[in-house]
Amino acid sequence: MNRSKYICITSLGSSPDSQVDFQSLQAQYFLIFDEKGELEEAILNSHLKSGESPHLAVQELADKEVGVFITSSVDNNTFSVLSSAKIKIFSAPSNLTAKQAFAFWHGDKISLLMAPNQTGNLEGGRGKGMGRGFGGGLGERSFRSNPQKRR
Repeated sequence: MNRSKYICITSLGSSPDSQVDFQSLQAQYFLIFDEKGELEEAILNSHLKSGESPHLAVQELADKEVGVFITSSVDNNTFSVLSSAKIKIFSAPSNLTAKQAFAFWHGDKISLLMAPNQTGNLEGGRGKGMGRGFGGGLGERSFRSNPQKRR
């Protein structure tokens, strides 16, 4: 069977009239459409547990023969995992419904992503930065002297 036969759109609900979910592999639902735009299946994302590998969600989509993945933002990890599964990634505005996103894709109105369109991920948490905000900084002192600060 042709891997690009099915199109997955991330969604906030189980209906084609639900809004596109911007969270890509952490979306509430994956809506699977056929090439004609008919909803084949609405999958409640069971891989939302924190710390769970995105590979599990992608494997589930690959098992469903998804060849196109439509969402609004994709971070480095998501892009890497979907690309390694040979799933093409398209970015749609998050204010669209899943049905509208399919129509945009079908009409070539959204573009294929060649790289992630979001840095980091959407999950909160501590960053990997080393600083704690105690740097003195240069501020304006490096550009001109402060006339009030005379010794």
